[in-house]
Amino acid sequence: MLGGNRWCFVNSDAPPPGIPVTGSLAPINLPPAKVRVETGPIGTTDLTGIASQPFQGPPVSSAMPLNWLAHLEEALPDDVLISEPSATLTRGDAGRLADTMAQALIDRGLGARDPVLIATERGVDSAALMLGCWRAGVPAYPAPTVMQDILAAPPRFCFCDTEQQAAILTKALTDTGKRFVEVRAGGDGMRILLRTKITGEVGARMQSVLPDSPILLWPDDRGAPAVLTHRNIAEKQRAFLTAFPFLRERTPVVATTAALSDAGAGLEAFLLALAQGGRLIRLDPRSAQRLVHGAIERSGKPGPTLILDRPRGIESLLDRTEEDTALADRCFAELQAGIALGPVTESLVRRWNTAGLKARGERVPLIAGWSVGAASGLITWRLIKGGGNGAIGLPLPGVEVRLTAPTEIAAGSLSLRGSLIGAGRWGSPPGDPERRDADGYWRTGRAGDFLDTNEPGRGLRLIS
Repeated sequence: MLGGNRWCFVNSDAPPPGIPVTGSLAPINLPPAKVRVETGPIGTTDLTGIASQPFQGPPVSSAMPLNWLAHLEEALPDDVLISEPSATLTRGDAGRLADTMAQALIDRGLGARDPVLIATERGVDSAALMLGCWRAGVPAYPAPTVMQDILAAPPRFCFCDTEQQAAILTKALTDTGKRFVEVRAGGDGMRILLRTKITGEVGARMQSVLPDSPILLWPDDRGAPAVLTHRNIAEKQRAFLTAFPFLRERTPVVATTAALSDAGAGLEAFLLALAQGGRLIRLDPRSAQRLVHGAIERSGKPGPTLILDRPRGIESLLDRTEEDTALADRCFAELQAGIALGPVTESLVRRWNTAGLKARGERVPLIAGWSVGAASGLITWRLIKGGGNGAIGLPLPGVEVRLTAPTEIAAGSLSLRGSLIGAGRWGSPPGDPERRDADGYWRTGRAGDFLDTNEPGRGLRLIS
């Protein structure tokens, strides 16, 4: 057992997500990353992320995303779920929009084998469509841009921002013989969907969704997208709560620069906010400072935990707070921990530490790691203390990482296995031999090594 730091887990007897905690909170105690290191096949080493105590949350069957949706209107329906410079969405409105979108998709005959492409910069539209997909048992396929490579997973319904995007996509679909696909764009497209009359079919669909039903298609640079099931997403959240138990009593605020349709950044941030009863703030770097201020103000005061997307999210936040004292005080005054959904550079760490010292007189702990698409985002983590050298830390609880030793002609490679890793590729046969080895490890295509081969507990590093 490695990772001998003496931090303690905080008490997990906390209210359910979405219920505010009264009284003062004790300082966050950061748990250590702990792993089991074993010898794998010839030339490989397997690392498994473990917890120092059993997971005390709900079982997977009651931790599925559909259960998150069931509580949207029940707990604090007027609380903000998404705040972006152009719009705000409450939790109650999100639930009602999800019902309408689900009915619209059901009326169009869509089911578990009919992906819905979501390619919009508007967070409210993205959320409505995505949540509607889940309630209708339809896979959502968020894509940041409308490109022809989305045809690797032929959608049945597409939503994008502009008529120009819609025309490009319609032509691409027509040219490949997929004339049956409905394409909608912008405000008019959303208004057409919102005219749908809700029936009891939505509830029936929700009852029929199984843990291993597909929920998301995650873009993959090697062809067809990765498939994520309700079980994958639920296990992801369980791993987060096991690694970061303070999230149970400190509802997080999530700050992202990316759109929800940007799978891997904005989408992962949204899933974290939704699952933990938190809220998401879109720090669109293209927006004016006053609009960003407005988005933060409408969402309420950021609390003790701030989750940020990749370095660009941290950089965007620091760019703004360094030139705006009021915004810095709003974001950092009560902040006790930051979690970055991906690696951060040493220069960003220095800026982050400076911001904490200036706003609250002490450094704010920053956690970061390695994010990979088919694993639904972050899969390793470490407490940032400087001296990065490409360090990505150790696996989240439940994640298995196989490190294939480097040779004289090639760097070592990293592969993943675990219940939160994607279930394969859309349209590919079970097992997907192109990306999985004989033991079921998913090949990431990334090169890596130990920071220190004599001390595996120091974690892994990526090799460019």
